[in-house]
Amino acid sequence: MRKVIPKDLGLIDYQEAWSYQEKLFKTSIDLKIAKRKNESEEDTKNYLLLCEHPHVYTLGKSGSENNLLLNHLQLTQKDAKFYKINRGGDITYHGPGQLVVYPIFDLDHFFTDIHKYLRFLFLIINARPGKTKKRKIGIKNNPENFIRFVKPIVRNLYMLISFV
Repeated sequence: MRKVIPKDLGLIDYQEAWSYQEKLFKTSIDLKIAKRKNESEEDTKNYLLLCEHPHVYTLGKSGSENNLLLNHLQLTQKDAKFYKINRGGDITYHGPGQLVVYPIFDLDHFFTDIHKYLRFLFLIINARPGKTKKRKIGIKNNPENFIRFVKPIVRNLYMLISFV
């Protein structure tokens, strides 16, 4: 069974979190290439990043800036940032107190059907007991809450992918 490494990034700027995800992804790609060339035996790693962001709006490739209901002055007044990013989708808001989960998985370890992966991911997050309760994350501030939150997600992930 493949290991999933949970990481609590705490309250982190969106761009900083995105750069960290890109770094983990690049490391994984580099390892896969080296392994295919027989230059390495090291396996790729799977991460579950948990964080909160300061007020931020992101615009995906298929979105329209017209769907952002705030102008740049209003964004500044609310101390919110706005980023155009390279993912799909339209406008997304993230803010303090909202848990954001970024899975950085090598799907070759689990399955290669992206639609199946997305369905499983939806089930994993929504199968978590107490999902409607507001939870604080933060390894430094409250490690017990972090562990109580992460354990069911990782356990559900293992249970679901074991049926693949």
